[in-house]
Amino acid sequence: MASPDSWFSRAEPRTVSKVIGTGAGVNGKWRLGLNLNHDGTNRAKQWFLAVIIFLIPWQAQWIIFEQQLGGGVSEYLRIGLFATDVLMLAAVLWCRPTLPSADNRERRALLILLGYLLVVSFLAGDPLAAFWKIGTIVLIVLFALTVWRNGDRRLLISALIVSAVLQSLFGLWQVLRIYVPASTLLGTSEQTALRFGASVVETASGRWLRAYGMFPHPNILGGFLAAALLFIIDRYFAAYEGFQEWWNKYGLGAKNLWREKIVRQTAREIALTLAAFVIVLAGLVATFSRSALIALVIVVIVYWAMKYHANRIRATVLGIKIIAVAFAVLFVWQMFLPELWQARVANNTRLENQSMSERVQGYYDAWEVFQRYPLGTGLQNYTAALAKINPGQPSYIYQPVHNTFLLLFIELGIVGTVVVFFVLRKRLKEFFIYLFNRASPLTVATFTMFIIIGLLDHYLWSLHGGLIMICITVALLICFYQVIATPIA
Repeated sequence: MASPDSWFSRAEPRTVSKVIGTGAGVNGKWRLGLNLNHDGTNRAKQWFLAVIIFLIPWQAQWIIFEQQLGGGVSEYLRIGLFATDVLMLAAVLWCRPTLPSADNRERRALLILLGYLLVVSFLAGDPLAAFWKIGTIVLIVLFALTVWRNGDRRLLISALIVSAVLQSLFGLWQVLRIYVPASTLLGTSEQTALRFGASVVETASGRWLRAYGMFPHPNILGGFLAAALLFIIDRYFAAYEGFQEWWNKYGLGAKNLWREKIVRQTAREIALTLAAFVIVLAGLVATFSRSALIALVIVVIVYWAMKYHANRIRATVLGIKIIAVAFAVLFVWQMFLPELWQARVANNTRLENQSMSERVQGYYDAWEVFQRYPLGTGLQNYTAALAKINPGQPSYIYQPVHNTFLLLFIELGIVGTVVVFFVLRKRLKEFFIYLFNRASPLTVATFTMFIIIGLLDHYLWSLHGGLIMICITVALLICFYQVIATPIA
């Protein structure tokens, strides 16, 4: 069995404590000194990575070029440099992550894949968008490796949770105000319930704006908050598990529990975790994202079942507490705005029927695109290919199919997909062996969540925020939950 560190060449440990300046002094005594500068630099890197994690929702960008599609601007063909891209590039240059080791056959296959993508992208409708997509993927993957090698687990997860709390509060404010302000600094565009193209819920009493946060669409905010809720639930369980371990060793002999530091720390952490859970769950409800809510319900059941298998009593008690808090949040929401989620669930209003028909039509369009481009449309060129097949439509009609895996397959083509599986076959085999044998409940639940969201939406691949979300989350899970890879002969 080999740890993930064996996947890297010349990898250095995350925490380094070196003793320097050892030697005999004037009086013959040994003097010991710590390399505080090195330790301080590592801590600065960890805080810088935490700031970037916190800023995942930040969508401010410098628009370099906009491609016209169907008489309007297409966000999927836009060339822009995001502020988070600049920060990620700075982190990569500062931390200089080492690349995974690979044998010669893997290197050749990777070069073949890259060459194939470049050729297909050059022949695509918009080569610049394809090349920019490749560069963005490389940058995000390098940043994920940087998080892997240099991150502080608790600090980074705390940054993710705090970011989710603030995004939830911002989203709730947007729903109550029925307004999203335009801001170049925040990267948000103005949205109102009456604005054409805004994501709204339509009821008999009128139109209500869905929560955007700082993301370009409520579904992306919903996916981000659902992932954050999993980390919050895991931290809630971890707080009790840590306290139970202390109690088994020392708690029975304690006369005044409240004087014990760990008791006060655990109580404070549980209170803060539950407060974060309430706010983020309310924010998720305000997005009215069915895909995110469906994914969250399923993966919480998966997570709880694995915890129940490990400790039935603790999982039952904590599960009941979480369910009680969740029902309290939903009850309060239903008291103030009872019609909104009923309209989303019943799916019998004009906008809901239109949304469903567009999703179904998207699969027919995907089949047409695949028939025309079996070797792939080129990365980020699905909508450009769709416009060639069905010209004369407004730009907002040309949307990616609401299935991340199908979209990726059509953009890569048959040959590209085969090459991808050939390049990653060894790593995929190692990952699934780990997933079905030694993975933590959080890892299994998060992997399941991304599968479900990927089957119901496209933003994990088509939009910048989705790419960052999935890569960084995977890096956190692999790094901090000790992925143990089984060497494949």
